[in-house]
Amino acid sequence: MKLLTLVALLTLAAVPARAQQGCARTASYAEQSRTALAPLFYSSDQNQADVRGTAIQLLSASDSSYVVHTDSICTQVLAVAVAYMRQYNTTWAAGNEGNYVATVFRFGPYYAVTLAEARPPVTYSNGTLSGFQTGRSQTLVYSAPTLTLVRALL
Repeated sequence: MKLLTLVALLTLAAVPARAQQGCARTASYAEQSRTALAPLFYSSDQNQADVRGTAIQLLSASDSSYVVHTDSICTQVLAVAVAYMRQYNTTWAAGNEGNYVATVFRFGPYYAVTLAEARPPVTYSNGTLSGFQTGRSQTLVYSAPTLTLVRALL
């Protein structure tokens, strides 16, 4: 099983960033990320309200919250998010974004997409192999019906 996991990680690391599309970029830790991101949409805490600003409305518990696994939706949302990153991020504009993970979430009337650098696995001195490590990330929030950018978060 460990060998199979190692082969899968190495294979994923070798796939060029542009070859993966849609939900294939979803992070393995997507559900934990959804839980961590949810307070932005559902918490009335002042810190969350400051981050939300006036652009994102406070949602109720009855509003949906899930990781998107429908490939056509992931592809559509990522196309908009990557276009934004290429326009406003010099690394992406130069085509040097490298491999990245991109997870699409649905929170009520919003799609939130988190794009994070994916660093290849690291072999430690004791011979163990780490999983993917993530570097800098960007979260973009879009209106689900129109895919209009509502808020860019660091």
